[in-house]
Amino acid sequence: MIEAVNGSLTEWEKSHDVLVYNSLNQNHTSVNFIYYPQLPGMAEHLMDIKEALTYLVKMSGQLRNNSDTVLVIGRYTSIDKKDFPVLMSTLKHLGLTGIRIIRKTKGCDNCEKNATASAILNDDITAEAKRYGFEILQTFPIIMSRYKDVTYSSTCALHYHTIEKVSHTMERNVTTIKNDRQTSQQHDMYHVYGDVMAAYSNMLISMLHGHWSKNGDVMNIP
Repeated sequence: MIEAVNGSLTEWEKSHDVLVYNSLNQNHTSVNFIYYPQLPGMAEHLMDIKEALTYLVKMSGQLRNNSDTVLVIGRYTSIDKKDFPVLMSTLKHLGLTGIRIIRKTKGCDNCEKNATASAILNDDITAEAKRYGFEILQTFPIIMSRYKDVTYSSTCALHYHTIEKVSHTMERNVTTIKNDRQTSQQHDMYHVYGDVMAAYSNMLISMLHGHWSKNGDVMNIP
């Protein structure tokens, strides 16, 4: 998504922790990411949804209680529908009942034993999410049908993209505060490969189409 919106990707990091990117959309949009349910810096401690959301909001700084702020939630397994009431009550406590909520639907892995049961579960949780007013980023059908496009497979998890450094660097003009003069800096450039990742990244970009014309924040609990 960062590469598509910015036109290039000059930094990336794989993380099972937290990530903050403030350079999206010509520095108008910040993206904050937390790897749920693992507590940042404490692999042995698993968070509940209330703890994860509170931590994410705290690290995101000042947020607007309107559609300028977007919360994207999802896991490759799933956030269960029993978490939805806790999620909403936590947002009420945090004063963020007016934000947009997008639920990324169920993922899958190569330990799936019953594809039909997974599809039924995804439909059930999606229907419940809609009852709570969540917008739906429907990635499950794309992922389920594209096992052949897996780029990397661990014990169970499936990865549908890879990131490679391209052969050239990009020059960027930077105005320094000290001398109010533009200087040229070189940055390595990267490219994200993978049709599945591109498909649902483009879906999310389309959902946030109006978001790119103004300042905003995107929080992600993947």
